[in-house]
Amino acid sequence: MEAPLRVCPSASLGPFILGDSLNQCVHVLRTQFKGMRTQIVFNAASPLSSPITLRIVALDLALVFTPDTQRLVRVVLNNLAEVSLTFANSAVVFKAPTLLKLYNVLGPTHPGKREGDDTYSLQVRSLPSTVICLTA
Repeated sequence: MEAPLRVCPSASLGPFILGDSLNQCVHVLRTQFKGMRTQIVFNAASPLSSPITLRIVALDLALVFTPDTQRLVRVVLNNLAEVSLTFANSAVVFKAPTLLKLYNVLGPTHPGKREGDDTYSLQVRSLPSTVICLTA
């Protein structure tokens, strides 16, 4: 997909709308993200005990679904340099994302948390269901 993904706070990222079913998102992937490798991750031994994650590998984007209703509840962007975004009708470009750049574009953030030695997970107030991970 070459078109930028539109960020709508608390609502959607591109064609992925919070509350969409897993089936709807798979349909979007098949029609709008043709040829992109995807992965689905779930707990096969206990499928209702943990979320279902659908990943678009090339974009390093993950869609997280509730295990029981299989509804989209979170979008995770692991590498902002891989994804073209628009926010408030403006293109957002993060060739080398930093906390300051995110703050300047998306506004204040909730306190982040370190995940491992080189990854910082950040939740933006204007995008409460989106987690952005910065990797050093």
